[in-house]
Amino acid sequence: MIATQPRMKFVTSMIKPRTAPNIRDWTSTEFEAAVKGTKKPHFNEVLEGGFTKPYFDSDAYYPELPGPAEYTHVFACFQAVLLKLLDGQPGFHPNKLIFGERHGIDLKHPETPYKISFRAWLPGYKVEYPRLKAFMTSKQLGGTCDGLLDINVYKASEQLLACMGCSKGSIPYKKSFVVDERVLKPFGPV
Repeated sequence: MIATQPRMKFVTSMIKPRTAPNIRDWTSTEFEAAVKGTKKPHFNEVLEGGFTKPYFDSDAYYPELPGPAEYTHVFACFQAVLLKLLDGQPGFHPNKLIFGERHGIDLKHPETPYKISFRAWLPGYKVEYPRLKAFMTSKQLGGTCDGLLDINVYKASEQLLACMGCSKGSIPYKKSFVVDERVLKPFGPV
């Protein structure tokens, strides 16, 4: 018997009850607006175990609005950590990585609310995503960029990832909710 990959599943909210969006109803103008960040839909891809392409998140927090040098530094660190992490994987080449960015205010961190956040995907590979946390921990990356990778985005029960051109919307925080309007946009050559 051949195992098949489950269909991609999307929801419009990080809080329950959730509804599945009908992306097919979007016009090409709406898709374009979402990618440019002028439309802020709250679509999240739902991962429930199984296989997906490897993805990696980086987070850096600041008490004040960071300048261009901080963005450049965080991205350079993220690239360095990924190269160290993925070195030796069969067929891996740095050009295969695709990047996204979602920066801005993160209300879940009132002491350091300014967040620089990058995401990377590695197309052409499949992984049981909950295993990525153990893989990253086993590599003992360390160095000046230690702590940059967010290893809490690999929950086996259910993981919600904001889609490209979308924000997370309302998210749970301390028995309440905050609105995360940061939009995930392509970063670098696409």
